[in-house]
Amino acid sequence: MILEKYALPNLLKEYFYNKDRIAAYFKNEPVQHYRLMGAQNGDLTITDPNGILGLSIAFFTILIFVSLAIWLVAIYMIIANWNNLEDWAKVISILGLLTGFVGPIVTIIIVIVGKKKTKKN
Repeated sequence: MILEKYALPNLLKEYFYNKDRIAAYFKNEPVQHYRLMGAQNGDLTITDPNGILGLSIAFFTILIFVSLAIWLVAIYMIIANWNNLEDWAKVISILGLLTGFVGPIVTIIIVIVGKKKTKKN
């Protein structure tokens, strides 16, 4: 799936491979040597000189922060509502955190929908 390329683990991996390029971009400095994703045995072939994963460096950085924020909100919602969740919602919400790009969004939706109904007296 195309969105799996933009999942948080892949974004973080790309960030660490291109950390020097990203830092140089925000300092407005040139970078002469950098390692690309998939580069092996010193192969420094430039396949995407202007961006990372087909995105500009600025948009890539924004995407990392947004993905991380959504993931942290999903974790917070699971922890805050753990005792009020149905068993099926617990399982699906944990699996949602471990899956790709839309997993944390699905987790947030499942936590909202999967709360136990309390009896009103």
